[in-house]
Amino acid sequence: MSVFATLTTYMAATDSRDKMLKGAGCFFKMVGAINGNQNFLKTGTAMSDARSAMRMLAWLGSIQKISDAMERRIVQPRDVLLVLRSLFDCIFSLFDNIVFAGRFFDPTSLNLAHLSRISRASLFYAYVVAVVTDVYDLVRDPNMPRRGDRCLVLTRNACDMVSSIGNVSSIDIGAANVAALGLISSIIVTREQLTAAAAKSGGSAVGTATAKTAAAAAPQPKK
Repeated sequence: MSVFATLTTYMAATDSRDKMLKGAGCFFKMVGAINGNQNFLKTGTAMSDARSAMRMLAWLGSIQKISDAMERRIVQPRDVLLVLRSLFDCIFSLFDNIVFAGRFFDPTSLNLAHLSRISRASLFYAYVVAVVTDVYDLVRDPNMPRRGDRCLVLTRNACDMVSSIGNVSSIDIGAANVAALGLISSIIVTREQLTAAAAKSGGSAVGTATAKTAAAAAPQPKK
C-alpha cells in the first residue's frame, strides 16, 4: 500500500478536507481562547467560514438518505433514528447555507439571526440522535466486530454533542473547552477517514474492517 495513494484518496474526499479544516480551526480557537490572542480566534473563524462555503448544497445528500429510508418496507428502530438524524442534519445544512449567503447581503438581518439559532439547534439534536444510535448499536450487538472502533465513534459524537450544548441552552462550558472537544472529534474522524482511504486504495484487511465499522456508524453532521 502506498502512503501517497492513501493520502491522495483521503484528500480527494470533500468531507476529509472539511474535517481537516474543522480540526485546524478548533486548534486555533482553543489557543486563542487560552491566550486571549484575537489573531488565533480570527484564523479559526475564517476556517469556519471556509467550511460553510464547502457545505453549500450538502443538505441534498440528507434528503436522499431520508428518501431511501422512507422507501423501505420493513422499518426498524435504527431506520427511524437515521431519518431523524438526516432530518436534523438537513435543516442544519440548509439554514447554514442561507445564513452564510445572507451575510453578504444583510449581515444584521434579524431573520438571519433566527435561522442561525434554528440551524445550531438542529446541529445539536443531530448529535443527540447520533449518540443514541451509537449506544443502540453497541447495546444491541455486544459481539460487534471491532467494538473499540465503534466506541471511538460514540466518543466523537459525544464530544460534538457536548460542545454544541450551548446551541440550545444557557450552559457555557467555555470557548476553550468547546474548541478542545471539537479538536478531539476531528482527530477521531480523521483516523476513520485515513483508515477508509487506506482500504479504498488497496490497504490491509485491518484497514478494510475499520473502514466498514466507521461506515456502519450514523452519518455525521458537518459541523
